[in-house]
Amino acid sequence: MDPAEKEVITRNFKRLKRELPDLRELLDHMRQEKIFSRAICKKVRYNNLGIERDNDDQADEFIEQLLGGGHNAFNVFVDGLRLSEKQVHQQLAELLRNDLTAMQHEIAAQPGET
Repeated sequence: MDPAEKEVITRNFKRLKRELPDLRELLDHMRQEKIFSRAICKKVRYNNLGIERDNDDQADEFIEQLLGGGHNAFNVFVDGLRLSEKQVHQQLAELLRNDLTAMQHEIAAQPGET
């Protein structure tokens, strides 16, 4: 994941936590697209004792794993949100895309360092 994508996720951390109540669909999508392994999906859903985490803990772990994801993790995540039948997820996908585009424009507008 590139620095701009990480910044977008970090800036929207609270909103992501609030609006990602059920991660099963997204976990399945991330696994199918080979961003998350089965072990990571299990780590998101369950703690070290095998007890299912509450929604907040799952969201925390999901975002932490997402930030450590590869170069395509952000795009796959946003696509997974967009594919969701939940309107709030689709709106969140649009917000993240727009935020990333704005940040990339800001970076491009900065004078180069010499």
